[in-house]
Amino acid sequence: MAQNIKCGKCGRSFSGSKSRCPHCGARRMIMGKQMPEPGDPRWRLAVGLILLLAMICTVIALITMNVGGGAGGADASDPPAGQSGDAQADVSDADVSPSPSPSTAPSQLPSPSPSPQVDSVSVTWAYFNGEYQMTIPVGDEVQLEAKLSPSDTEAEVTWSTKDAAVCTVTDDGLIKGVGAGKTTITATADGKTGEVEVIVSAS
Repeated sequence: MAQNIKCGKCGRSFSGSKSRCPHCGARRMIMGKQMPEPGDPRWRLAVGLILLLAMICTVIALITMNVGGGAGGADASDPPAGQSGDAQADVSDADVSPSPSPSTAPSQLPSPSPSPQVDSVSVTWAYFNGEYQMTIPVGDEVQLEAKLSPSDTEAEVTWSTKDAAVCTVTDDGLIKGVGAGKTTITATADGKTGEVEVIVSAS
């Protein structure tokens, strides 16, 4: 059963279930204060304060939601969905060796074909007549030439004389008559030899 309350305007008692005093029509008091009438400026101030508080609470709630949503959002540093941190670590730890650039890569040059072996050696000179014998006077010089077969071989030719007292020969095949007599000049290349008989005359 509602307790009787005292009207703050006329001082009479009435039932607490009623919002207005049945004697003077004034609104009941709440928490020891008389509620203002709807047309009273105090009533407008109270409504304005209530609306202001409601707006402040709404703004605070929106700010809290925004801050909470930003903090709970996905971090840009998090791995994408379906990719674990271990997978990223495997990729970063993988041994990736840079391929050599064209400037640093060794050039593949074709290896030169080996020179063919010498099949035979023959000795010729400027006035060679097909016979491997010549006669020169003492003090005369003749340039010899070694002909190698096949002709495209590049074997080194060495020259030698059987009797240097009769005829000498240089490393490039130049002979010189020294004393009367007969000797043999030999050209050697790749184990093959060619010879010419030289007769040195005293006159």
